[in-house]
Amino acid sequence: MEHHIEHQQQVLKLLKDNLVLAQNRMKQQEDQHRSERSFDVGDWAFLRLQPYKKMSLKQVKKDNKLSPKYYSPYKVLQKIGTMAYKLELPATSRLHPVFDVSFLKKVIDDKLPVQTILPELD
Repeated sequence: MEHHIEHQQQVLKLLKDNLVLAQNRMKQQEDQHRSERSFDVGDWAFLRLQPYKKMSLKQVKKDNKLSPKYYSPYKVLQKIGTMAYKLELPATSRLHPVFDVSFLKKVIDDKLPVQTILPELD
């Protein structure tokens, strides 16, 4: 009886160790494609919108393949938590101004003209 319990504990320990190894391997694979991004208040960031999901800033077209991926830079107003930022969007926008860091891309060139004119709504 004791031998059976010891065998079950060894099998359970082996399974847990294998699970931890698999989790670490999956995390390493995912982290290869991840980049650390952080913004300060007052920085400028491009905004990426998901096609077919948020249509209030862009025109609805049949062919979304050629539509811009990022929209003109917006000023970062506030950092919310560790992964979200509040942007200064135009008053005509119907989007919530808080976005996850994955939707933002830092503006590198300081001489870039700031344009906040968005495509007209239908």
